[in-house]
Amino acid sequence: MTLNLYSVARTFAFIIFVLFALALFWLLVTEWYNANLRQFVIDHFPATIGLPVAGVFAFLVVAIFESTAGTVKFEITAVKFEGAAGPIIMWLFCFLAIAISIKLLWNVNKP
Repeated sequence: MTLNLYSVARTFAFIIFVLFALALFWLLVTEWYNANLRQFVIDHFPATIGLPVAGVFAFLVVAIFESTAGTVKFEITAVKFEGAAGPIIMWLFCFLAIAISIKLLWNVNKP
């Protein structure tokens, strides 16, 4: 049985993701009773929670799109994106769209 580089990279990325999620969960559990940190997260929820979630969601959109439609290739005016640049630029567009939506839809004025 041969192991290709793609499956090794995918496994490594999954391990990093799980470790990151466990570290965030541990931080949440151990620091939840810190009133200053909890108030900071509540006051700045779009920045502390919204933007990281936007990044993960943008990654999922690009990953699902790439897995169902093949490699991501697109062209904007005279600039052509393909290869590794395609998913990176697509992630950037998705992330910016989600972040701008959070900014526009979030009520920053407290009653």
